[in-house]
Amino acid sequence: MPGVPGLTRTAVAETGGEDGRRAARTLARRLVTEATGHADVRFTQVCAQCGGPHGRPTVVGGDAHVGWSHTAGLVAAVVADAPCAIDVESLPRVRERDLPLDLLATDERAWVAAQPDAARAFAELWVRKEVLVKLGEVTLDEALGLDVLAALSGEPVLGHTLVPLDVTPYDAVGAWAVAATAPAASTPTTTRSRSRG
Repeated sequence: MPGVPGLTRTAVAETGGEDGRRAARTLARRLVTEATGHADVRFTQVCAQCGGPHGRPTVVGGDAHVGWSHTAGLVAAVVADAPCAIDVESLPRVRERDLPLDLLATDERAWVAAQPDAARAFAELWVRKEVLVKLGEVTLDEALGLDVLAALSGEPVLGHTLVPLDVTPYDAVGAWAVAATAPAASTPTTTRSRSRG
């Protein structure tokens, strides 16, 4: 499978009742196929820490890199020519319980408390932390104390620009990034799909 230099594509779709993990893989497969022209796209996942089948996804036999995420009723995927990651959170899901503000750094907690929509504010920070975890920059424990407020104004965090994911028209927030070693990505191609059901 040839490389995909300078390529970054993102997509968001409804699950249509399908299992979120399966729907995310299907969406990622479609993006890789569109990017490379190869229809036989397969993935593998192996955790770098424990060897379990839940690590960063990789394209078998290809130069494309892929990431995916799923939340209540939505999936998101990214494909790029360098390691990449994506995260999406459903705002109704975030709003259905008390916000776990203890998962945020001190300045982040104060910022969330000052926002008119605390749930959205919390989720905007959380998806950026998840992207850094998925890129392998920090562990989940390290992400808890990491302040990512600068990312909201476009400043890099740990050398990565954490880009807002276009989740229009869904009640959700998301973010994605391509590893900092990659050339600066142009505006990604973003697609949205509605389930047929």
